[in-house]
Order: sequence, then C-alpha cells, then structure tokens
Amino acid sequence: MTSSLSSRRAFVAMLACLPVAARAVAAPPVRDIREFGGKSDPARDQQAALQSALDWCSQAKGVLRLEKGGTYCHSGMLALDGGAIEGSGATLKALDPNNGRLRVTGSGARISDLTLASPATKRIQAYSGFGLLVQSAHGFTLSNVTVRGAATAGIALDDAHGGTLRHILVRDTMADGLHITNGSSDIAVSGYQAINTGDDGFAVVSYDRPNQKGRRCSNIRASGLTITDGHARGVAVVGGADVTVSDVRVVRSACAGLYLNSERSYGTFGNARITARRVQLVDCVTRKGINQGAVHIQGRPDCSVQRAGADAIACSTQGVTVSELEIDGLGPGARAGVVAAGSVRDVRVSGRRGGGKWSRPAAVVDPGVRDPGAVSLKVS
Repeated sequence: MTSSLSSRRAFVAMLACLPVAARAVAAPPVRDIREFGGKSDPARDQQAALQSALDWCSQAKGVLRLEKGGTYCHSGMLALDGGAIEGSGATLKALDPNNGRLRVTGSGARISDLTLASPATKRIQAYSGFGLLVQSAHGFTLSNVTVRGAATAGIALDDAHGGTLRHILVRDTMADGLHITNGSSDIAVSGYQAINTGDDGFAVVSYDRPNQKGRRCSNIRASGLTITDGHARGVAVVGGADVTVSDVRVVRSACAGLYLNSERSYGTFGNARITARRVQLVDCVTRKGINQGAVHIQGRPDCSVQRAGADAIACSTQGVTVSELEIDGLGPGARAGVVAAGSVRDVRVSGRRGGGKWSRPAAVVDPGVRDPGAVSLKVS
C-alpha cells in the first residue's frame, strides 16, 4: 500500500515538473452565432453580426457554431483569420455575387459542414467574387463544404500551404471549381466533386508574370475526384511540380478531361513530376473545334518572363506518368484519345479504350516533339 501511494505521488510530482506545453491543452472557446445577434433568416442581411462573430473567432482562435440547417445572408465580403466555423449544415448566402467572398487567412483555420451560396450569373475577374478564398494561410482544413454558384471560382487556394480538403462539392460557378495557385503547396484533397463549372473542374495554375514570385505550385495530392459537365477542362495542371491525382472520373468536359500544359496565352509555367492513376474519361472534349486529346500533354520551350535558374520555373512538361487510364468515347472536339505535343519529355501513358464511338486515333505524338522516343503512349 505504501509503495503504491509513493508511486502515485512520484507520478504527480513528475507531471508538475513538465512544461506547460506537455500538459493537457485547453479546449478552444466555443460561442453560438446567436450570441452575436445572428439568427437564421433566408432574407435578412446579417453582415454586421456575421463579421462580428468571425472577428471574435479570429481573435480568440475559437469555434463559432451556426444553427443547424440555418441560412445567413450577407451583403458584403466576410473574413476569418484562424479559428473554426462549425456550420452544422448551415448556409452563408451572398446577396451581392460580386462581393460575396469568405476569405480565410492565418494559421489553423477550420471550416466544416457549411454551404456558401451565391446568385452569380456573370463572370468577373476580381477576387471579391470567389465563393471561398484561402489566401496566405497554412495548416487549414475544409471538410464537408459546398459552394453553389460564384462569380469567379468556387474555392481558390492562393499562397496556401499545408491544407486538407475533404468531401467538397462545387457546382454552377462562373469559373473554376477548385483553383490552386500562387505557389500553394502541400495540399491534400479527397472526395471532391464539381458539377457544371464555368471553367476547369480542378485546376493547379502557376503564372509567370513579372509582378508575381514565379513559384510553381507543388506537392498537391488529390484523390476521389468526380467532375461532370464542366465548361473547360476536367483536371488541369498548368504549372505544377509533384502533383498526383488518383481515382478520377471526368464526364463530358468541354475540353480535355486531363490537361497538362504550359500556355503562352495565359502565361503559365509547365509541369514536372505529374502522376495520374485510375483515370476514367467519358465523352470528353464536347466543344467542337477545340482539337485536344481527352488526355492532352503539352509544354513550351521557354517562358514569357525570363528568370535565371531553377527547374521551378521551367515551361516544358516533363516526368508525366498516367496509368490505369480508361477512355470511354470521345466528344466531337477530340483530336485523339491522348495527344502529346510541344516541349515534352519523359511521358508515359498506359490505358485502354472503353465503350463509345471511336473514329479518331487512340494516341498521337505531334511531329514537332523533339525527342519522340521520350514519349510512350499505349492506349489499346
């Protein structure tokens, strides 16, 4: 008995000597939206109450809880700098699609079980038109988030790092579904669905413009992607390094289902070390005259903005592996099942033709490719 008591006392004494960081971490404070004057209402503007609640959440690094299934209208943009929103199935409804953005910054932000809705009918270029913008942020998590309508992209990651996106639905946007840009890195996406997006369904984009840092987005991992009836490409990587997509299904994209390129018209970088596994493309390239492959792999020999040095700003496309590819039919704008063109090297594609009508080649390597031996396209 004495020995047991001594052991317990010794253990308690040891805990007292531990630094504070090694002891139990206090739970973050939690507050309800109603404490800030917010109440579910499908018509009333609650901009002030919402931003007041988000300001507390940012400062306290707390958890803001919305009413289950509630609707909260806002007339302007909203901002969260760290902290967490537990949506409980609620909707943030933008009244002005040109200024309807929720912007997330800082460290460790979490958003869950939330819908962002916008009545957008026209595309704009301003960042204010995003559904959800994660900018200059790191260590963030988005789970069970839906974006319905946005004047630009549904979700944009801009200079965002160390992020996790799970169970995301984006539909009826004026631009991309998910747009990853400006050197974003270490991003994991799983369970992503895009329907009727105005541009690419899933896009990794890096621009070579003089006023930007010239960094290519890197270390992007995405799995379980389903993209349907998009108005441009299904999955597009135009400036990415170490990007992997797996378990992908693209149905009736207007342009290529899988598009790996560097575009002079948009000033985008090329790609290095791109892997795509278990990709199914169904009737892709529905836009007549687009002349792309259902899989389109291309690069260019140099960038518009010349910078000295490293691979991170190259505009060729190199180190591409596409495996377990299935192409089920081609849309009227498809040149072939797979096309390799321009400045490319170390490209390997293996897959098969599924159902649907095939009147065009399974694969084409353009005569302009400098080293055709560095390209292997096997689609049977």
